[in-house]
Amino acid sequence: MTSFLRVEEGLGLVQLGTSKLSMDSQYLVFDNYSIFVPAGIWHNIVNIGNQPLRMTSVYAPPHYEWGTVHPTKADSIQNDES
Repeated sequence: MTSFLRVEEGLGLVQLGTSKLSMDSQYLVFDNYSIFVPAGIWHNIVNIGNQPLRMTSVYAPPHYEWGTVHPTKADSIQNDES
């Protein structure tokens, strides 16, 4: 699945790599920054600022039903497990 991520507000650290244990590329991201994550690339985004990190994400092909919102990572994991 290919992902397009856009930081609307905040400061974050993006980690990318070929596996969960080798995310060896790191980038600072901030307001209006965009990240393209090709299929098969592991990624993680961490809020390192003093305010909420607000993002928009687009996945292709679609994985979630229209209107799905995951306020937290825990909500996303729980939804994927059910």
